[in-house]
Amino acid sequence: MANPKPDKVATQIVSGVLYHYLVKTPNNKYAYVTIHSRPWKKEEYGSEEHVTVKPQLYELNDKNI
Repeated sequence: MANPKPDKVATQIVSGVLYHYLVKTPNNKYAYVTIHSRPWKKEEYGSEEHVTVKPQLYELNDKNI
């Protein structure tokens, strides 16, 4: 899967912006991905350590996420 697009997106302001994504996987489940962005800290911007992918897969309207 080359360029997955999220099906749901939300943001939260927490000493930066916390982006929440649900991205569809090839088996029609969803990966829950969060990205913590603090663009004013240029040395951290775009770093992998600010991306989290939960190992569990979900349904699109799962209430546990």
